[in-house]
Amino acid sequence: MRFAILYAGRDPELVRQWTKPLTMAGYRVVAVIDPLEIIGKLFSGEFDLILLCESLPKAERGRLARLARDHGPSIPILIIDEQEGMDYDLGVRAVLGQPDKIVAAVQNSLN
Repeated sequence: MRFAILYAGRDPELVRQWTKPLTMAGYRVVAVIDPLEIIGKLFSGEFDLILLCESLPKAERGRLARLARDHGPSIPILIIDEQEGMDYDLGVRAVLGQPDKIVAAVQNSLN
């Protein structure tokens, strides 16, 4: 089974940069940069994991994480950030913006 990831960000270059290692690892990645489309995709129910890019302002990442958590509490949410660990008081995991760290975090979250 190929897992589907919703990747939400604002910077098209970062979106391409972080999407590539995920697709090379065998994941189906849907990248969205439009804020309204991000919200629509969050509620579509077709994703196994949500990845929020560092190019989204921190407050927006938190708001999107809360929306996603409220809508699908069992869907893993990862946030690319400057520090690893838990964030936003929602059990959302922050991961460093490095290809191997992102792929490993996705693998750990989906297995």
